Amino acid sequence: MTVEGSAGDEGQKPGTKTQQGLGGITRFRGAAAEFDIKVAKKPTAFWLDQRGELPATFVAEERYPKTALRLLGERLTGHGDGSEAERSFRSALAAPVVDDEASASRTMSKRETERAGDRVDADIHLCLAELYLDRRRDGEAPAELEAAEKLLVGVESEMYSARRKDIRSRLDLLEGKADAVYGRLSRILYLEFLQRADESTADSLRRVKFGEGRPGTGAEYAMLAVAAHETGNEAVCEQAREEAAKLGVDLAALDALHAGK
Repeated sequence: MTVEGSAGDEGQKPGTKTQQGLGGITRFRGAAAEFDIKVAKKPTAFWLDQRGELPATFVAEERYPKTALRLLGERLTGHGDGSEAERSFRSALAAPVVDDEASASRTMSKRETERAGDRVDADIHLCLAELYLDRRRDGEAPAELEAAEKLLVGVESEMYSARRKDIRSRLDLLEGKADAVYGRLSRILYLEFLQRADESTADSLRRVKFGEGRPGTGAEYAMLAVAAHETGNEAVCEQAREEAAKLGVDLAALDALHAGK
């Protein structure tokens, strides 16, 4: 099914065209619209956006309760409702991966189901760690990070590597471990240092080193800027600050740090 929406014409009845086999086209206008699909008998399941054509995530809440509750927690976090988000994440940790293991076993082995559950649980623990750091509950974040790392193995560990490093860096900065943060982020982040005719050997090595990194997030560049300032690497601090500003980071705290030095 392909769904198309636009901002105007609220209340206009959607048009539906069915196709043979799975799929069809339903066009919507307005913020919300109700629609019916006529079928010969009551369906056991409904597959929305089968081909993955929409820029959205669809999860069957009754069939995949753990993932649905995790997504709800993320949405509540984005809306600033931390208490409800935490409740949703905690409920997700206790929820099963699928509501019908017998049905799921036809597509996944028991071990695959367990690994899928561990992967979602690890994501939830990382969400909780980030939530606690955002809400100044710093003392509760390390346990969530540790719980996530215990669940991640092999390729899955690498998948969440950048996110775990971000959380660890935030914790290290809070504990005054600027050296650790600078060492960690300076090894992976890209910064552009233009070559100068009068650059020193140290300048050249720094330019090459940061030229081999990857683009970072605004938060990563902001943390690198703070760590660079605290460790006396002001050239790196200034470049990281510029990158963070480009990505929309509020730099008031960093500016205050500079002013107080």
